[in-house]
Amino acid sequence: MQPLLLTLQIPNHNPAHKPDHKAIGKKLDNLLKQHFMGKDVVIRCIGSKDHPDLTLDELTDIIIKTGTDKYNSKRSGVNYEQFTSRGIHIDFYGEDIKITKNLNIMSQFIWEMHHSAIGDRGFSVHVDLVLIYDQAKLDMVMNLYDHHESSDGFVFKDPKNKKATLLGVIKIES
Repeated sequence: MQPLLLTLQIPNHNPAHKPDHKAIGKKLDNLLKQHFMGKDVVIRCIGSKDHPDLTLDELTDIIIKTGTDKYNSKRSGVNYEQFTSRGIHIDFYGEDIKITKNLNIMSQFIWEMHHSAIGDRGFSVHVDLVLIYDQAKLDMVMNLYDHHESSDGFVFKDPKNKKATLLGVIKIES
């Protein structure tokens, strides 16, 4: 089955502007409720700025075709080396949640990616893609962090069919 591609128009949503995380988050929460209500999912937010050789449309096409933004095996993600050096593999970072009528989480994701990523990358991340994965087709990498049993690291149960895990992509355009 083809992943669902949704487009959300947000005027002035670009890296030159600080995102209105509450307004954008509310719109994203509503889209998630409209299309994925009742599902246990893993949400991954990314910014196309982390993929400078691709346009937003090109990156979206790759994700829809492959099920992941990890299209280049030589390209390492932010902070992945801290785990690979310990012999731990993760495919991506995400957040596991159940989509309910009371969902109110996307504003936090937008805020964290804009503000907290500065410590990881030295710059804020402007979220323009939200990937929605089927939680049942992923395994959480346990004990990824010291003193935390659960984590935000996930691996595909079927690494040869990552696309089957991807339920949808929300592309945010200005």
